[in-house]
Amino acid sequence: MTEWLTSPKDLSLKGNEVHVWRAPLDMPDVRIEKLFEVLSQEEKIRSARYHFSRDQKHFVAARGILRNILARYLAAEPEQIVFSYDSRGKPFLCDTFNNKEISFNLSHAHDLALYAVAVKRKVGIDVESVQQDFQWEEIVERFFSSVEQAELWTLPVKDRLRAFYTYWTRKEAILKAMGTGLTDEMREINGASEPLKSTCLSRAGYPRNGYAHWTLIDLDTGPRYASALAVEGRDWKLRCYMYSPE
Repeated sequence: MTEWLTSPKDLSLKGNEVHVWRAPLDMPDVRIEKLFEVLSQEEKIRSARYHFSRDQKHFVAARGILRNILARYLAAEPEQIVFSYDSRGKPFLCDTFNNKEISFNLSHAHDLALYAVAVKRKVGIDVESVQQDFQWEEIVERFFSSVEQAELWTLPVKDRLRAFYTYWTRKEAILKAMGTGLTDEMREINGASEPLKSTCLSRAGYPRNGYAHWTLIDLDTGPRYASALAVEGRDWKLRCYMYSPE
């Protein structure tokens, strides 16, 4: 069971720690308005592109909370934080701003957001809302490894949906940490019951040694969600916090 703690007033992030935050995205309009104020102009423009009000508010909340969380580690104001983006649109802190070498990753589904924060190590996090009527079989055939497929189909029917989401979030987390996104490598990663040992990438001729140092764990975010965290290296400790506005 993941222990979600109240964040301390004097928050610090050591080199051997990884912090994960969970935050609700459904909140009063007055709070959404305050979070909107700390966004960059580019983020404000992006928020206006959402057709549905709820999606717009969730985007504002997710990005505003990210800024508030990072501001605590950087000893900065949330609106001062400057992001750059890689070719896939993944945000990271500008080099000129990030003198503490902080890395982070975020994911949100429905009304829940998760954030992973570390120092000098890559992290990836994924959360998915478990949809009881979701048709997942075609995805399994296309993106799951032979090990995952074999294990999944041996499970009782009642357990397969949950297992699908568990495997999927594990695969997404590691790919987000690696920075490759959703690619054909999904099929090469084994997120089954013994995830991410040194042979997690099984394609013939693939340079496996580069991926033996990843650690992958599941996070307990309740029955409505499945979530996983991928971290570079094995010599680290996990601390999980509940986000609340100061």
